[in-house]
Amino acid sequence: MAEHICVVADESVFAGHYKCGMGEVSDGLVAELRHYYRVTFITPGGKEISPIVRPGSTVRLDCSDESFESMAAKICNNLQPALILNLGADPALISMLAVTCPCLLLFDAWEMAADKTEYFKDYRAVLTVSKNYAAMLKAEHQVLSEIPFGGITNGIDYHFWKPGRVKRDKRNVVKYMGGDGKEMLIVMACRLIACKGIGEVIDAVDTVTEVGAKLIVFGTGEDRYETALRQLAGEGKLTYIEQMADYFTIHDLLGAGDFFLSPSTAEACGLMPMKAANAGCIPIVRPIGGLVDNFDERNSVQITGSLSDAIREAAEIYADAGHRRTMQEAGIACDFSWATRAKSWVELFSSLGVVAEERKSIAYETEPVKYTPKPCPFTKKGAST
Repeated sequence: MAEHICVVADESVFAGHYKCGMGEVSDGLVAELRHYYRVTFITPGGKEISPIVRPGSTVRLDCSDESFESMAAKICNNLQPALILNLGADPALISMLAVTCPCLLLFDAWEMAADKTEYFKDYRAVLTVSKNYAAMLKAEHQVLSEIPFGGITNGIDYHFWKPGRVKRDKRNVVKYMGGDGKEMLIVMACRLIACKGIGEVIDAVDTVTEVGAKLIVFGTGEDRYETALRQLAGEGKLTYIEQMADYFTIHDLLGAGDFFLSPSTAEACGLMPMKAANAGCIPIVRPIGGLVDNFDERNSVQITGSLSDAIREAAEIYADAGHRRTMQEAGIACDFSWATRAKSWVELFSSLGVVAEERKSIAYETEPVKYTPKPCPFTKKGAST
């Protein structure tokens, strides 16, 4: 029988409790690990918890009366698994455990874990979400040189994201934005915070107009950026959708786009550019952090100077249909699946004495997820143009 591991995550898209990419990571990695182990996945998610917690189940905790970490620790202590993997939940979780098995921590952004580094040494290994981001952090923070620390690059759950198979509806999207349906379409979707490069995007909007492109921006965040985007939308320089790009509806938009704009100045991994590339929407990225692990000049436009220069390069690629198609095909062909990325996790677990079964076929959980999709942005509600 497969060995039993517990995965604890404070975000999960399919449990309806997520803030950023870590929710996607939790769902996708757990789904793949279930090919090798019995996995109990513990996450917040409402009042659907079964009174009996079984190895190999998904446990959605109602945390209204007790902290998620303390409830998760009680379950782990009761189940006594062969290994516990903490995905993004408070690193202090380990102080609540009463188990002898190896415990591992994964965090995406350094800022989320920096104030809990006293717990790092209690974990058998601490990881982040890409190899290059791990190398950058290790060079900057001495504490990471004192522990087993590294990075395993994130993947995409291909059960929900099929490379090259998303709907392409560019004509209607561009017409909605006031074009004739033929203009180059640039898509951006992120939290509106400084490290995502949104300030540079605002400064480069005139270049978008100069090259005859259309830009659509999804996101919420800092007031200064929301205000600036509303003003630019009012001037007709871009389309601003004042909501986060919904996990279940962004697929079609990426399929419609020609380029995906991700000029981040700090990026631990970059799930959205990976999904964009697989949709044939060529990423425009700065070669930093986890973006280095996945992108080069063959499958992306690299921002090595100004963002305006990169947008002009994208326009030249768009005008050359053969070059554009070659880059699109290179992005679609990239295997970002968890089936490839999880191998590193299995090897790590094996080094800690948790032996995997040979990869087996599994039946995915079919219980319905209570989810209400956001209104389509291409209606009169929710969009500024």
